[in-house]
Amino acid sequence: MVSRGFVNFSTENAMKRISIMLVLLVAFCSLVMAQDADKGDATQDVPHGKINWTKQYVYATGSGAPDLKAPNVAVARLGAERVAKADAYRNLLEAIKGVNVTGSTTLKNSIEESMEVKTSVEGLVKGAEIVTTKYYSDGGVDVVVRVPLSTLSDKVSGSPTVEKEIANKESVKPAAPATPTPAADGGGQKSVLVFDVRGAKFTPSLFPVVYTDDGKIVYSKKQVRDEVLKTTGMIHYIKDDLDSVSMMYGDAATMLVLKINKVKNKSDLIVGANELASIQSKLKPDAMSEGKVVILF
Repeated sequence: MVSRGFVNFSTENAMKRISIMLVLLVAFCSLVMAQDADKGDATQDVPHGKINWTKQYVYATGSGAPDLKAPNVAVARLGAERVAKADAYRNLLEAIKGVNVTGSTTLKNSIEESMEVKTSVEGLVKGAEIVTTKYYSDGGVDVVVRVPLSTLSDKVSGSPTVEKEIANKESVKPAAPATPTPAADGGGQKSVLVFDVRGAKFTPSLFPVVYTDDGKIVYSKKQVRDEVLKTTGMIHYIKDDLDSVSMMYGDAATMLVLKINKVKNKSDLIVGANELASIQSKLKPDAMSEGKVVILF
């Protein structure tokens, strides 16, 4: 975080140092509160920012110090706000580079290898939403900005790096499609599919793939409608709290929860025969195409 001078031309140096320390402490607390995650939110710290995989945003902060030569606090604040926004946008771009596209690639690969993707992402950053702007009595400013993961995934899904890796993953034969039948307990078909991978080593990504034991595809990007990919993404992530899944979809949602113990490539899942049979017989046909799939980890 950027250190600030204290715009008060009549105070002692000692008081300046104390005031700066207090400002930095408050700024830090402000940032933490702005990016505070709710119970069940799956978050990931990345260089220069944070990813909230549950709320599906990438966050970053920027700080602007007041000009010691400014004639007053108001003038210093205007300049500090401009600096803070520029700093936030720079940090956001770096944070975006840390987003996992698949288990083995990040957005940094796509941004560095495709000028089209680089230009698109930079444009997205310039239009990032300002979440919080914090003003301090010394004229300093903190700004928190964010961009949605779904928009990012749409920007990079057509990049050569991502297309090649996804094509390799989806080149195998798909598993048999779902043919739901009413559940034996009379509960009907399930509307949300939840993969419970708690206890396994797992890393969230934009485009995970679910395979069978023999390598057939159960769920991947190609099964999801384009409009869903552009708005909510193909997957939702919840951290160790099944109740948060119910809250996400509402009381009307019914969940098919499957325990998964096998993970490959950090973010891809492997289901056994029993789990596949449950998906094929108990899940509503449109659950996957609508992206109503959750990974609980």
